[in-house]
Amino acid sequence: MEDKQTGRINPSKLRDLMREHYNLAELQEMCTDLGVDYEDIAGDTLHARVHNLVRYFKRQNRLEKLVQRSKELRPAVDWDSVYDNGPIWRAATRRNGVWGTAVLLILVIAAGVYGYARSGRFCAYRGEDDYATIIQIIKAESQAVNSGNLQIITAIFAPDAYLRQTEKADGSIKEWFDPLARYSALFETTTFQNARHQTISGTVNGNYARFTSGSYGNYTTGEYHGEYANEAGNPDEEEVWTLEKNFYGCWRITRFEFH
Repeated sequence: MEDKQTGRINPSKLRDLMREHYNLAELQEMCTDLGVDYEDIAGDTLHARVHNLVRYFKRQNRLEKLVQRSKELRPAVDWDSVYDNGPIWRAATRRNGVWGTAVLLILVIAAGVYGYARSGRFCAYRGEDDYATIIQIIKAESQAVNSGNLQIITAIFAPDAYLRQTEKADGSIKEWFDPLARYSALFETTTFQNARHQTISGTVNGNYARFTSGSYGNYTTGEYHGEYANEAGNPDEEEVWTLEKNFYGCWRITRFEFH
């Protein structure tokens, strides 16, 4: 039987368990224990804090530390349930004869497929480099908004991306943890015209990137017609994008903050 400790941690399962068994004060205490500044973990609710804490540890390749600390604090909880089973070939123990040759061949093929998959050839958006690709993706969000196209949203956002909207008028905050749910509801009630992102800039650091942009456009909700404009470089207006490369080497938006 495969040791669960060698399996891959499923971030979604980990988030669900943490939301069920921690409150905000306990989450803050855990951050202190693990050497993380609680204020660096964005979010105004338990749901948001857990979402971003798990993403933070995933980015640091330290999810195992988060699980181990949770086992210490909540030993009665089945934390092993957050591990996904590893590939079937891990169960193979024979290393000689026909079976060993077959396993070796499978590994060689798998390595080739893995390398091809990670090359980015399956990505919907590919520029001449990472920087150009990310600009394409950010511009694609406005294309999706103008056309009400959820397929584009699926292609550019991570399934569990965090979206945060701050109202200019009163500073109130809305949060989403499922981009499809957010855009589906938006497209049902609102149509956009000439939506554009502009003055896009940022930095790329390995498999992670942070960009900012301004935006403008027109919209119609029911009988109301309005327009909006957000200035890049103005912290009270600009959009902030966080992106990560996924398993296939494709950039995806994992966090989008806007006004």
